[in-house]
Amino acid sequence: MRKTNKKGAGGLVTVAMVAIIAVFGLMAYVAFKPEPKALTAEETTLTEAGAIPAAESAGITCPSDKTVDFKFRVLDGGASTVAYLAGVKGYLVPDKSVAGNKATWQDAGVSSGTTGDFSTAITTVPCDTEIPVTYDFYIVTNQSNYQSAQLAEKIVVTGNNIQKTVTGKKAEHLEYRVKDLIDDVYFNITWGHGLGKTIGIFVDANTTSGSTKENITNQNGYTSLTIDADEYLWFRLEAQANKSKEFYGEDDLRTILCVDASTAYWEEPTIKVDGVTPVVVKKPGEGTTLYDSDQSALADYEYCYSVGAFSNSQKEIEYKQYTADNVNPGTSNRVTIIIVTEGRYKSNKLEDTILVGAYQDDSGNSLVGHADYFEMEPQSS
Repeated sequence: MRKTNKKGAGGLVTVAMVAIIAVFGLMAYVAFKPEPKALTAEETTLTEAGAIPAAESAGITCPSDKTVDFKFRVLDGGASTVAYLAGVKGYLVPDKSVAGNKATWQDAGVSSGTTGDFSTAITTVPCDTEIPVTYDFYIVTNQSNYQSAQLAEKIVVTGNNIQKTVTGKKAEHLEYRVKDLIDDVYFNITWGHGLGKTIGIFVDANTTSGSTKENITNQNGYTSLTIDADEYLWFRLEAQANKSKEFYGEDDLRTILCVDASTAYWEEPTIKVDGVTPVVVKKPGEGTTLYDSDQSALADYEYCYSVGAFSNSQKEIEYKQYTADNVNPGTSNRVTIIIVTEGRYKSNKLEDTILVGAYQDDSGNSLVGHADYFEMEPQSS
């Protein structure tokens, strides 16, 4: 009879029991194991190497003192050859959309020269390897010389120094002439220019920020501005920036034409800009999309329209306006037209904020960019 090894048999039983317990244990772990915790925006991302801060995983490095140098220059976007603009003011503005962003407002100084040199470095830009320090960069409008702009990409602070090139443009006043579409001649423009301009030569708009209206009057022998009840004004403003490679109005902001014409004496004008009806910015009974400071500065103007920026190529604005029913406006109820340009500026009231508008948010509503305006001067019948 075959003998059984008692000791060996007991070992087999033990192995079998351990295997059974292991299988049930695995099944229980699979069935009841806890769900992994979802990482929040505040937590690090796990990799095979372990926990890595978000900024480091994006390749961000910082100097030992956690500050980076910043310089900029401004490329002249209107020049036919490569040129740069000097004296343009810049600001680094914290990107508020980034949670935990440690960016602080930075006055970046002014652009240096016309040969492509970068500005004098500012040395106080913070750097962080945990949460990326992120900025928007702006150059602001200089009323006498330059337009504003925003750098297309965000600036993420890394390394020892940052150098950025932003594209800007030179700003100028208008030059214009006004064509009488009733008598088919050019009106006389008086503001120290004299009658020599009645033949249709372009006249430089005033250079005092719109503080003096230019008067538009009939040429001798013509009467289209002698307006009685139920008659109309009809003219074409032909205007352009008064220097080559310079501009009146910013491409990504509005250039606005506003009309001061009392509704007691005048109906709403009909306006075409190069044959196209412009977008209405302000109209009685329909509200306005003007910025707050502009609403205050342009409160006396009943109608406003977005007419687009002016280059050194002629833009034509056709204007027709009837008197109110059975009303003679006389010589005192003139139609005044102003053309203003929106720009970017540092707020006078809000801390560390860049605003957009034609007028600043200061107590006197100072101009941000340019304003040129004139008056149609009705004659006695």
